[in-house]
Amino acid sequence: MKKSKMKEQRILKRLYTDELIILPALDGSKTIANSGDIFKSYLDPDFKIRKINKKDQSTKETQVQVHEMVQDANFKKMFGSLNDDLNKLCLTQNQIVKFCEKYPHYLRKGGEETFFLFKETLEYFVAYVLIDPYGLNIYWINFDYRGPWDAKRSHRLVVPQIEI
Repeated sequence: MKKSKMKEQRILKRLYTDELIILPALDGSKTIANSGDIFKSYLDPDFKIRKINKKDQSTKETQVQVHEMVQDANFKKMFGSLNDDLNKLCLTQNQIVKFCEKYPHYLRKGGEETFFLFKETLEYFVAYVLIDPYGLNIYWINFDYRGPWDAKRSHRLVVPQIEI
């Protein structure tokens, strides 16, 4: 009985369910590494150093969802709770930049992270954005990072609209 109850616990709750959050069609040319105009407070230089800055394919207009953590979890559990196919949960770097530019009010405030899954070549990464008094900060971390993130900090994640 205890196991089934634990399995039913949600890791994330969806926010802004009554709002349509739409990213426009994009040509894929904007990368995080060349977006200092958006991430004015801090842009992790490792996007360039580690060569996580390749232009991506163009994208159609995309509806996205914002979720907030309600249970401690690592990235695999967090994103996996939404869909087993990680490719369906990825945004392009151009989409991540556009989201931060167009919808900064949906980003987690108070120095806490908002996560975005993206794929570079065959590897998954998570870009995370923080807001400080000087503006937006962006960093990256490997998707395989094992440490759990604390749900008490109400981290958020942004993914393409998930079909149920």
